[in-house]
Amino acid sequence: MYSVTKVAIAAPSWLARTSASFSTVAREEDIVFDVVTRMTRHNAGMAVVSKAKRRPRAADVVGAIIKEHIADSVVDSIKPYGK
Repeated sequence: MYSVTKVAIAAPSWLARTSASFSTVAREEDIVFDVVTRMTRHNAGMAVVSKAKRRPRAADVVGAIIKEHIADSVVDSIKPYGK
């Protein structure tokens, strides 16, 4: 299984301004399947990845996972089976 740290990206500066209304929090050690399930349950467009064990602060953010990255990863994983 993939852990969140394998697919997390560097957090851009606009992340704090735009993520609050449509995001959820994931921990570095979370399994991606669980993060996607949480994103679906909360109708979130992104998961902010944090290294904090409790309430995350801005300095604890290590990246983000957005739906487009998940879709790209799925497409890349099935390419070898197509023509």
